[in-house]
Amino acid sequence: MALDRGRRAFIAALVAATGAGGWWFWRNQFGGHTPEVRLSPWTELVISTLRQRLDYLELEEEGMVHFARDLRKRRLHTLLRRLKAGDAETAEWLVQQFLMSSDFFWNDADESRPVGYMGYYDPYERPCANPFARPV
Repeated sequence: MALDRGRRAFIAALVAATGAGGWWFWRNQFGGHTPEVRLSPWTELVISTLRQRLDYLELEEEGMVHFARDLRKRRLHTLLRRLKAGDAETAEWLVQQFLMSSDFFWNDADESRPVGYMGYYDPYERPCANPFARPV
């Protein structure tokens, strides 16, 4: 049973579209893109703000990405919008929150050590994470 011309054209177009879609997916997943290229604009905004405000510290790239993603998980979109608008108070809050979420104070605020992200700081979830409370 031979297919008529319209069905052949439809099947050929379907195969071509599936192949093109598969190629596009493979290229975006495994093509030579670095992870920085695929960051969301909000993540890039948070990272650039942290780099500008904390330019005297060595910040771990992966930690900043995790911090930005944790901010998004906590649905702090209003703060991120204010940050995008250039609000200085929001930028200061972001820097404070990052430093409290990092190992900066656990390392006695040593500026020569790289700053690593430990986990999003929330005093209601981690009340014992006071970096100033040291055993005597």
